[in-house]
This record gives sequence, structure tokens and C-alpha cells, in this order.
Amino acid sequence: MPFLAKSDSTKRQQLLRGPFVPFFIGRTVDLAGGAMTAIVVPLAVLGASHSITDAGIVATATLLPTLAFMLLGGVAADRLTRRSLLVTTCLVSAGMQVGMGALLLSGHYSLLWMALFGVVIGVSSAFSGPSLRGIVPELVGNADLQRANAALATTRSAVRVAGPMIGGILVASVGGGWALIVDAISSVVAAACFLLIPRGNRPSAPTAVWVSLKQGWRAFSGARWIWISSISFAIINALNVAPVQILGAAIVAPVMGAASWGALLSGRVLGTLLSSAALVRFQISRPLVTGRLMGSLIVLPLLGVGLIHEFWLLLAMFFAGGVGSGVLNVTYDSTLQAKVPTEAMSRVSSWDDLIAFAAIPAAQVAVGPIAALLGNERVAILSACGIALAVLVPLAASSIRSRDLAMAS
Repeated sequence: MPFLAKSDSTKRQQLLRGPFVPFFIGRTVDLAGGAMTAIVVPLAVLGASHSITDAGIVATATLLPTLAFMLLGGVAADRLTRRSLLVTTCLVSAGMQVGMGALLLSGHYSLLWMALFGVVIGVSSAFSGPSLRGIVPELVGNADLQRANAALATTRSAVRVAGPMIGGILVASVGGGWALIVDAISSVVAAACFLLIPRGNRPSAPTAVWVSLKQGWRAFSGARWIWISSISFAIINALNVAPVQILGAAIVAPVMGAASWGALLSGRVLGTLLSSAALVRFQISRPLVTGRLMGSLIVLPLLGVGLIHEFWLLLAMFFAGGVGSGVLNVTYDSTLQAKVPTEAMSRVSSWDDLIAFAAIPAAQVAVGPIAALLGNERVAILSACGIALAVLVPLAASSIRSRDLAMAS
């Protein structure tokens, strides 16, 4: 059976109609606002406080609640209507962004209040994330899951390029306070789009929260291919995110300049965008196997910064790494959504996300001391080797190979 098959044009057109459309638009608007917020909040806090420490505290106050409440978010998404949760979390985030903006515009900056607003946004993200992954199978059939996830990944990559640029322009032109108000407006628009999604059905007599948590853990841990994948992603994220963001900048920027480093990161995003766009058109018949084989390209950026000092070759390696990342993520998400029952999808995905992302903060703290001991380039190369093992070793598990979904063409 071929690994790639061209998707039928009629099916691609059908994907752009029906309940997936308002979700796709709302998700795109929400992603754009989130991409702006990622740069607007640190710049706004720095502008008001002139303190890197303050910016770090606000960022941490947003991230930690997301991780802490993610499992409860999965329970809520499986017990309630996911549409209602998406609308509510968007409106809550909008309110907190308005609060941040008003605080800055009033000239009464307060680290405590900014951190508290960040905490609420973080909790909101913990409840929206499982709903976003869980609702896609409600809106499209199994045969369209890859195309739907590829379309979502394409827009995610696009806003990662445009969002920070727009956010920076807003901060520079109208100030951090008004930029946050614009972010809030985008959240309200996203909520309005999500309101157009069909309500969907939820269990009429939900179990106790602790029982739902236990059921979600059983569904997650009982699927060997899922928890193997989650552990794999945890290692990939720990060895990829901090080394690329911190060591890559430390190695490349002093030699080639900050602009060149920014161009390399943009090249990686472009690779993810183009591979995601290709997966809207081409169907992969062996998604888990193909995704991991292509995912091995993720090692190239770190190998490049550790071994190579030629900009154009590095750019090609960053682009290829982005291609591999896009294929790996789309194929995994599509298979997960197809194989896990809809009523348990959000709880399973919350366990999946929690394990996959939990090691990132520790890795960000540890990478500096380890690099000081072993050297920046050596740590980059060792991280790349570790990522290669984390991507490819799971293919030895029969549960991974046997769960490949034969996508309808």
C-alpha cells in the first residue's frame, strides 16, 4: 500500500463546509491572538516594569496553572459540551486581557495583578486545550481527520510567523495596553465563531470527577501505543525546545547575528507550514510509521548548530526540521482522534499533553548548567542524538505499528 495518496478534491471541498468551518475560523483567530499575546505580554511587562524578572514571573504564572489544571480540563471537556467550554474560556481570557490592558493604560502597573491575570489565563488554557483536540472528531469523519488537522496546523504555523510581528508593531505603535485590548477583541471574535458550532452531546449523568479522572487514566494507560508515544514526545520536547531556543541562540547569534538566528527560526516554521499544507492534499496510509520516519528530520537543526557554521546550509536543515515536525504532529493527532472514543478523547489527550510537556520547564532550567559543563555545541549534538532515539525507537513496538490508521482516500 502506498504511503501517500492524493486526496479527492470533492472531499477537500466538503471539509470547508459544515460545522468545521466556524471552528476553523474561530481557532485561527484564537491562535492569532495567542501568537500576539506571546510577545505582547512580555514586552508590555518589560515596558512598564523594566524588569526581566517581572516578565519571567508573569510567564511562569501563566504556564504552571495550565499544567496543573490540564487533567481537570480533560474531565470537563468529556463531561460538558466542548463548544460551551471553548466559548467560555475565550471570554474569560478576553476579560483577563482587558484587565491587563486597563492596568497598563491606567499607569498603575502591579506585578501581583499582572501575575493573577496570568494565572486565570493559564487555567483557562488548561480547559480549552483538551476541548480543542477533542472536538475535531465531532466535526469531521475519520477519513477527514488528517486533512482537518493539517489545515489547523497550517494556520497555526502561519500565525506563528505573522502573530509576533503584528504584536510587536502594536506594542511599538499604540503601546502594550492597547495591544492587549486588541488581543481581547480577537478572543471575543473567536468565541462568537465557536458559538456557531453545533452543541454536541455529552453524557446525561456524568460520574464523579475523581471517577472520570480514573477512567481517563485507564483509557490512556491501557493503550500502550499512546503512552509510549507520550513518553517519546516528552523526551523530544525536553531535548528539543530548550536546546534549540537557548543553545541555538547562544551559538548562532554571536557568530551570524540576531537577524540570522531569527531567519533560521522562521525557516523552521515555514517547513512546518508547507508540510502541513501538503497533508491537506495528500493522504498518508501509514501515519504513525511515516510520521516517525519523517519526524527524524527534527534532529537536523540541533545537529546543524552543533556542527555547521554556514548560514544557508543551516537554513536548509532548519526548514527540513520543520517539515519533519509538521508531519509527525499531524499524523499523530489524526491517529489519536480516530482511535480514541470521542467520549474519552479530551481526558486521554490531557494525559497525553501533560506528560509530553511536563519536562520542558525543567529542561529550560537545566540546559544552562549542563552546557556550561559540557559545552554548547556538544550538548546540541547529544540532544540531537537523544531526539533521534526518542523518535525512532517506538517503531520497534508492535502496538505502534499495528495502530496505523488506513486513511480513506
